[in-house]
Amino acid sequence: REQAELEELAGFLKDENEARLRIVIGDGTLLDVTRGLLHGFCQRYPQVQLDLDFENLSGPRERLLDGEADLIVHHDDPSDPRFECQKIAEVKILPVVAPGFLGFEPDADTRYAELRPYTQCIIRDTARHIEKEKHFILDEAHCITVGDQHTKKSIIVQGMAWGHMPDFMISKELEEGTLVSIEGPWIKGFVVDIVVARVAGSRRGKMAQKLWDSFLAIPDVMEEAETD
Repeated sequence: REQAELEELAGFLKDENEARLRIVIGDGTLLDVTRGLLHGFCQRYPQVQLDLDFENLSGPRERLLDGEADLIVHHDDPSDPRFECQKIAEVKILPVVAPGFLGFEPDADTRYAELRPYTQCIIRDTARHIEKEKHFILDEAHCITVGDQHTKKSIIVQGMAWGHMPDFMISKELEEGTLVSIEGPWIKGFVVDIVVARVAGSRRGKMAQKLWDSFLAIPDVMEEAETD
């Protein structure tokens, strides 16, 4: 059996298939959907080793531009000519707090200035040398910085800070009332496009292309799941 597996791998490589793909997954990505897709890819192509990394904010794009990733799954600007992007999903980012965290009842007239006395939880940008992103960070406000969205969620749920979170990560807490949305005319939520992206014009191996094509099927898979 071992000999047969070696011969199969040798034939796989002889056909100029890559034995390794590097994928960076960004914060805000729908992990269940992404994991399911990668699981299916591994079952179809067991000869390919997937190297997965997780980065925040500008980190995935930096890894791609530095040649440290074959593709990324992240929120990105499709107008950036450096990247080839395909939208696979939308995620809404909501400002939320635990009940009682604020010393007042937020309403439609609540503004960011009223939040400045309260601690804000911010996820750290993992980029090392390109310009880092800043979204809705209040100047001069006290903050707690964290390395991932799950820690950020925990901090907010425990009433230690307020912050913006992907809607799919907090839908249960919003329904149960352990988190409250403070989105309004002045305190904004926003929608981001989750894309699969690669460097525009880069050389593509056969397996990298097959994985890319697999990601392009995600919108159809999600639509079928919603219909069911």
